[in-house]
Amino acid sequence: MTSLRSESSSTDFKVRTRLSSSWVAFRCILRGLPLFFAANPGTPLRVLCIIAFDLVFSLRNARGLSKRCISNLALFLDFGACLNAAMDGKRFCPAEFRKLQGSLENARLGHTANDYLRSIQQLELKRPVAFRDHLQSEDTLRYRENIVGLNLTFLALLSLECGSLEQCLKATHADHDLSLLFRIVMQCQIIDDVFDYSKDVRQRLPGFLTASARLGESFDMTWNAARRYASGHSCSRIGSLFPLQTALFIVSVTAKTLIILGRWRQRSQIAKMNSYELPVPGT
Repeated sequence: MTSLRSESSSTDFKVRTRLSSSWVAFRCILRGLPLFFAANPGTPLRVLCIIAFDLVFSLRNARGLSKRCISNLALFLDFGACLNAAMDGKRFCPAEFRKLQGSLENARLGHTANDYLRSIQQLELKRPVAFRDHLQSEDTLRYRENIVGLNLTFLALLSLECGSLEQCLKATHADHDLSLLFRIVMQCQIIDDVFDYSKDVRQRLPGFLTASARLGESFDMTWNAARRYASGHSCSRIGSLFPLQTALFIVSVTAKTLIILGRWRQRSQIAKMNSYELPVPGT
C-alpha cells in the first residue's frame, strides 16, 4: 500500500513538473515572437536558438533572459553566421560583418567575439576534406560536432552565467539541458545537410552526406549519428526538461524521415540507371 502511494505521488510530481516546464516554454515562445520581425537575428532558426537558451535560463533561474542579453545573443548569432559563410566560401556581406563587429564592441563583447574568431580559425585549420574513404569520414563527424559544441559554448557564456569559457565548455557536455540542446542542434545539422546536399557537393563542403566518397556509406553514417543524437535516456526522467525532450523527439523524427527518403531516392536513381539500356546500333 505504501509503495502504491509512493508511486502515485511520484507520478503526480512528474506530471506537475512537466506541466510547469511546458508553461515556462510557452512563455519563452511568446517572448521570442517579436524577434521574428526584428532586424537581428537574421533567420527564424536563430530566433529559435535564442528561445531555447531563454528556456534553459528560465528553467534554471525561474526568470527569463534580460532584453540586453537577448539582443547580445542576436548580434552574436548573426556574427557567427557571417563568419561561417566566409569560412565556407559562400556569399556574405563584408560591410555587414564589420557592422556586427562594431555592434559587439559597443556591447562590450569585442573580446568575446575575438576569442570566438580565434577558436573558429583553429578548428578550420583541421577542416576535413569532403568525399574521403570510410576510415577518414569519421573526421567529418567530429569536425561538425566540434563546431556545434564551440558555438553552444560561447552562447552559454553569453547567456547562462556559467563562469569562464572553460567551465562553459565542460557544461555543454556535462549539463543535461545543454546536452539536449547539443543533440537538437546536431539533428538540425543533419536536416540542413540533407536539404543542402547539392550545394555541398558543388562546393565540396564537408558534411554528413559528403563525408564519404560513397553516398551509401555517408547515409549509413548519418543514420547512425541521428540515432545516437536521438537517444536521451540519461535525461528522460528529468521532468523539467520535458520541453527540450519533446523538441529533440520532433527534430529526430524529422531527420530520420529525411534520411530514409534520401536513401530511397538514391536507390531509385541507381535502379533506373541499371535498368536503362543503350540502343543497339543498326536496330
